[in-house]
Amino acid sequence: MARQFLAVLILGPKQCGKTTLARHCLKGGYFDLEKRSYVQVFTEDMELALRRFSGPLIIDEVQIIPRLFPVVRSLIDEDRTGYGRFYLLGSVKPFLIRQI
Repeated sequence: MARQFLAVLILGPKQCGKTTLARHCLKGGYFDLEKRSYVQVFTEDMELALRRFSGPLIIDEVQIIPRLFPVVRSLIDEDRTGYGRFYLLGSVKPFLIRQI
């Protein structure tokens, strides 16, 4: 999927292996939004936090900050050349699906 899309969303129930899969197969920045310090980085200036990384960026538990989706979308719209740039991991919840 990363060869076809700029962002890939990996959804599934908790503890099913989403993080293990992503961290095993991908090299790049990793943020687990269950950690308060990472949430703070993204809530202060989401766009700046996302722009810091030029390679793949894995954002785990993305449903914790639903406001992140429009920012990722705007960055993708700006530069449509970076396939496999964002990997968004999240637990399956109805509000997460609506945000996408």
